[in-house]
Amino acid sequence: MLPIPRPDGPSAEFVREAWSAVTVQTAWRLVARGVAVTARTLDDVREHVMRSLPDGCTVDEAEWLTAALVDEYLARRRGQALSRPALPQLVVPDAPRAWREQLLTSTDRLGEACFRLHHADGMPVADVARHLGIHPARVDDALAGLRGLVRELVIAAHPRVYPANDDLDAILGRLALYAEPGGPGPMGLLTPAGLAHADRCPRASRAVRLVRGGHLDLRTLFPPRDGLPDSQVELMVLLVHPDAAAVRGRLGAALGEGARPIGEGGWLVAEGGIDRARDALLQACAAGLPPRHHVRGVRTRGPGRWSRGVLLGPLMVPVLDAARARPGGEVAGLCELPPARPPPPKATLAWLGAAAMGLAVVLTAAWVGRPVESLPPAPIAASFSAVDGGWEVRFDTADRASVDVIVEVDGALHVAHRDVRTAKGSWATGEGDFRLRVAGDGVALVSSPHGIDQLESLVHASAASGSPLEALASSLRTAAPDVDVVVRPPLAVPAAL
Repeated sequence: MLPIPRPDGPSAEFVREAWSAVTVQTAWRLVARGVAVTARTLDDVREHVMRSLPDGCTVDEAEWLTAALVDEYLARRRGQALSRPALPQLVVPDAPRAWREQLLTSTDRLGEACFRLHHADGMPVADVARHLGIHPARVDDALAGLRGLVRELVIAAHPRVYPANDDLDAILGRLALYAEPGGPGPMGLLTPAGLAHADRCPRASRAVRLVRGGHLDLRTLFPPRDGLPDSQVELMVLLVHPDAAAVRGRLGAALGEGARPIGEGGWLVAEGGIDRARDALLQACAAGLPPRHHVRGVRTRGPGRWSRGVLLGPLMVPVLDAARARPGGEVAGLCELPPARPPPPKATLAWLGAAAMGLAVVLTAAWVGRPVESLPPAPIAASFSAVDGGWEVRFDTADRASVDVIVEVDGALHVAHRDVRTAKGSWATGEGDFRLRVAGDGVALVSSPHGIDQLESLVHASAASGSPLEALASSLRTAAPDVDVVVRPPLAVPAAL
């Protein structure tokens, strides 16, 4: 599993020291938020606060930070987006307890009352005015005077700091929570001495009011001997890219009941549901719903405790940060996500392929069944190269074929070679064909199985044509279908310019 830096949790000694202060402040904040303070709710929220407090903080700082951590727990309970809790900060490094004493010494009774009611108890200005039976403007003036006194304290201690009104109100809220030393234990809280102490101490005053209001049992103020339970949890965080928003609902249903939505299109999966969520995620990515590069996350183990669907303690924050830092397609500590399978071929493509194959079969059958032009018994092939006064002819025909050569000179036809058979050997090139040289403007080679008896008459009849060689070739094919003729007409002479 992925190791993630995380706090070890508070020591047993710190839990004992801060228990009463954190318990009172937790119950007070729950009441202020309209939440019923049952024993189980108080146990869960107090444990969450204790586990989430920063390392090295004091009891007074723990009491001051409790309200923000209670609000974080309630946000988790409502399923809101998880984030690092916004703990209060001061514009100065510290607001020492001595400032509280100087403030109370320097202000009047109205200022002290407004300090306790507004800054300690969180009562709005209108409610403070109604409680004191004065006009709200006087409350505003008293609060402005408190700010002026605190500003003087800040500037005296930190000359380069010039706090705004919001900064001054934060410091006043911090000073208002300082408990008075020397208070009684839990069972002495409602005694005359305890009530007298509560008149001066914000913590004791809140505890008395919570007990009298039925929100707090005095026994809950006794700390445990051994601190918080040393419990470990295994969890997984999955985040899905906004581009995959269309499939989030389907994926969330597939992950199962153990996957709790945490906002940002993500889920928090507890130990019992990790195996099912992993299998569902693998199937979803293989189907491309969503594709693996739209998923990232972390699986790890650390201190904390599950209660009523809420993870108590700060482990959730570093795990969520680690999940956001992972690249798409990676769930650290889980397994490798598969790429999407290729989609099955569409039926349309299959039908088109079948149609193409059918057409190919038809065309092939038509080509095979076409009438084949039969070759003459003594075919001849020739190439012609112009030379001075005539042509060099290279040709090929059957060895036993009869060859006749007719030339055209100045428009007249002459038989240059007549019925050449075995004498073709004198024209042999040694490469299986024949070569001869003829004088004239054009030439025709005629190949036949047995010679042409009427050749001279056909030559004479064709001489009167404007293209005598072409006319001869046509007459030969008509009179003797078994002959083959190749013709090289005279070259065209360009007209004089």
